[in-house]
Amino acid sequence: MHSTISKLRHHIDSITKYLAPLLPIANCHMVEFLTQNHWEKLLPSPLRKTLEGLELNDALGEFWTTASGQETKASLLSAWITKARSHCVAVNNDYCISAEQLQERIRTWGGDVRPEIRVKEFMTSKKSYEVQTMSRLVASLHSACHSTCCVEAGGGRGNLPVALCLAYGVPSLTVDCDADAVAAAPNRIRIIQENLLMAEEKDFNDALDDIFLGEEIAHKESYDQGFKVGSEAGNTEGYHLGYHRGAELGRELGYYLGKVTHRINLNEESSTKYSDKVLTQLTKVKELVDSFPRTNSEEHDILGMAETIRAQYKKACALLKISSANPYDAGVSF
Repeated sequence: MHSTISKLRHHIDSITKYLAPLLPIANCHMVEFLTQNHWEKLLPSPLRKTLEGLELNDALGEFWTTASGQETKASLLSAWITKARSHCVAVNNDYCISAEQLQERIRTWGGDVRPEIRVKEFMTSKKSYEVQTMSRLVASLHSACHSTCCVEAGGGRGNLPVALCLAYGVPSLTVDCDADAVAAAPNRIRIIQENLLMAEEKDFNDALDDIFLGEEIAHKESYDQGFKVGSEAGNTEGYHLGYHRGAELGRELGYYLGKVTHRINLNEESSTKYSDKVLTQLTKVKELVDSFPRTNSEEHDILGMAETIRAQYKKACALLKISSANPYDAGVSF
């Protein structure tokens, strides 16, 4: 047991050391990745430059080939993926086991593997699966270990403790650093208590649905009311916001067009020519900007097209070995 604990501690320390400098990008939300330019700020510079110099399909192919363990050409991208894979925690060892293996161990410890509850539509399918699986295993561990209660760290809205309390009779609580989740706790307790009083003759799963759906219904009613008020008052503000954001985006794309057109003209006039790859990339950016809609169009994904232009412009700059910084970057905040 001592050697297993030492091995586990060493493995966790190794993973922690590897992840520490990468935590900002690991924790960022996709929206923040786009709106706060995390590509430039958080991605390791050598890796970012390598990716910017590759075609998308080439980068994806190299990623999946390396990630699957197949041999590939030596590159910074493949080396980065290989290093990341070396820190993966594999299943079926002394400290990371499958759910089925855990159930077998619970039985050997003298515990009872509890039946899985039927959680229905009060949450996403992913969350529903997590609650169904985890509540059963935690309740079984609670029985095997003769614990007095269960405490969940970072439980958010407390879906798991609610299932443990109602389905398995396990005293449970959750701890969370989210101020909004904590502030909503008293109202959530009230909803649960009210539904429990009305649920004496109901099926457990119907009662559980009522508890979670009660809060969702309250949220939906508040949203609908706010949406109605916002729609009535926001048309004028929306027009002005759209006008200004459109102007900002036009200025940004105009900057890209001016830069690549200048480089193309410079190539024609200079005796030192760009490579075909560089010239093709410059032309591609120019064509993308030229084809960008000049008026509102429901047939085009304007935000997607703008992101494509930005990405292709950055790739052109990477090939030219110049800065891709743009003083007129409008981002995607509109």
